[in-house]
Amino acid sequence: MIITHEVSRTSFVRWKVLSLMIFAGGLAYILRQSNSILAPYITEDLGISLVEFSAIFSAFGWGYAICQFPGGVFGDRIGARRAMALIALSSGVLAVLMSLAPGSELLSAGTIVAYLAVIWFLIGATQAPLFPVLNAGALSNWFPIGGWGVPNGLCSVGIGLGGAATPLLFLWLIQNFGWRQACLGTAPLFFIFAAIWWWYVRDYPSQHNAVSQVELDLINKGRIPEDDKVHKGIWKLVLKDRNTLLITISYFFSNCVFYMYATWFFSYLLLGKELDEAQAGIFTSSQWIAGAVGALAGGYAFDWGIRQWGLRWGGRLVPIAALAMCTVCMLLSQFMSQPLLIVSLLCVGYGLQQATEAPFWAAIIAVSGRHASAAAGVMNTGGTLPAAIMPPVFALIQQQFGWSAAIICTAILALAAALMWLFIRTDEPMADAGF
Repeated sequence: MIITHEVSRTSFVRWKVLSLMIFAGGLAYILRQSNSILAPYITEDLGISLVEFSAIFSAFGWGYAICQFPGGVFGDRIGARRAMALIALSSGVLAVLMSLAPGSELLSAGTIVAYLAVIWFLIGATQAPLFPVLNAGALSNWFPIGGWGVPNGLCSVGIGLGGAATPLLFLWLIQNFGWRQACLGTAPLFFIFAAIWWWYVRDYPSQHNAVSQVELDLINKGRIPEDDKVHKGIWKLVLKDRNTLLITISYFFSNCVFYMYATWFFSYLLLGKELDEAQAGIFTSSQWIAGAVGALAGGYAFDWGIRQWGLRWGGRLVPIAALAMCTVCMLLSQFMSQPLLIVSLLCVGYGLQQATEAPFWAAIIAVSGRHASAAAGVMNTGGTLPAAIMPPVFALIQQQFGWSAAIICTAILALAAALMWLFIRTDEPMADAGF
């Protein structure tokens, strides 16, 4: 089918596609963050410890990490339209299966934990391609070269808003219907989103009949034609690229901080600081709101820094400064006695960590170009290994030395992430990047 584009008018289809991408990230986080809210209730219901429950956290992390790179290549192969529709459908089905977990009157606690661990491993595996497909592949195709920071920041805002909604939504559902029914409530959202995404989105702007020639020319300025893109040997190319690997290592350290917040923050407030459920839920939502603000600010600051100082130093300044300040906030929080001040510092620390999300994703697009989905799959493999590693490690440190020791150890990893950026060159694209 030949698609013609009206020349005389400007269209804004890329921003409508971005709005769906933002919603997709928020929806994904409502499902995945539900586990951190469910943890105290499932452990009480089944009579298991938080260390035992950490196996479920880790199961998601291993599925998510193992399938990142294959998921990125998968997204490159079949395109964002089909990949995202399949991800959404699969997530909806798995949410239903999670709600069908048997009770302790039918099976032992260990068997139920194993069932939930398998479900969460599959949730991790099916959602693994999501951000390589959206934040790298689809975003790089739909937005002009060098204009990726703000859109990536907005995608992280969606994540933050989804995370903020999760404790309030799930606490209400759990208190009124139970934790299994709370899981079931998310499934229809995924099915509806899959249908809307498939109907509206295309892999490339040139395939969308609502995109004007003016918008198409803006997006494609400086690009090679889509039909000339070569996909053979992508995995070898990205795995040999120095900057891709350095970004991946830094993202690993940064996301050790992220997954400490994502998995244990609610439990820390409820059990470590002995807040009541309502207070813990509100402060957990505040953490995600701080993350959304930080992510958007980081996206704007990254694009501004590049305009001022170029890709090399402009791309480094935001993640170095934000991660260093995140380290300071987390360390200071553990030497304070007022609960409100402790929580405030930790929320600011999370916002600073999230300010690096857009720089990470924009940097991987800058160095990989046409191979953004595959390279982002490598980066997000490093970024999601902490989802498997951090829950049990943090729980063990907490169990042996206390909550403060676990948070201080996590803060040191934020500093390691900042230092790695001194060696990253976002102004050095890999061979065959297409720029």
